[in-house]
Amino acid sequence: MGAFRPARTRTSKTESSAAESEEPPGIIGFISSASGPKAVEEETLTTASETVQTNAKMKCEAVAKDYPDHLVIAADTVVSLDEKILEKPNDLEEAREMLKSLSGRSHEVMTAVSLIYNDKKIDFMDTSKVYFNDLNDDTINAYIHKVSPLDKAGAYNID
Repeated sequence: MGAFRPARTRTSKTESSAAESEEPPGIIGFISSASGPKAVEEETLTTASETVQTNAKMKCEAVAKDYPDHLVIAADTVVSLDEKILEKPNDLEEAREMLKSLSGRSHEVMTAVSLIYNDKKIDFMDTSKVYFNDLNDDTINAYIHKVSPLDKAGAYNID
């Protein structure tokens, strides 16, 4: 999530002492000030589609209240297997079970994005179908030790 306003220089609050450089005339950049997640209680609704769209909107609206004259962008992603939402696992054993359930199967990954600028709102969603090869225990264990699955819906990410 972030709040943006047009500018002629490109800066970031997260850069400690990086020098600001002038962009060529006529090119508009952004001044980015990322806002951490607001305390929004995410909801799990009847379908994965409803859930992801509702949560993206709630996140965006929560931040937009603090930045009324800025473009605010928020997103949410869910993994859905057989109409069941696979959220972030609570522990490594749950991550292992999620990955086993995805092994050799296809599932959906849904991402919803919500944008607010002043009184204008735009919401959209995209769904990807993901196919997993068969995963044996050794492959799953190696993945769990290589990647931190606890902060990822469905216990995995695609880079």
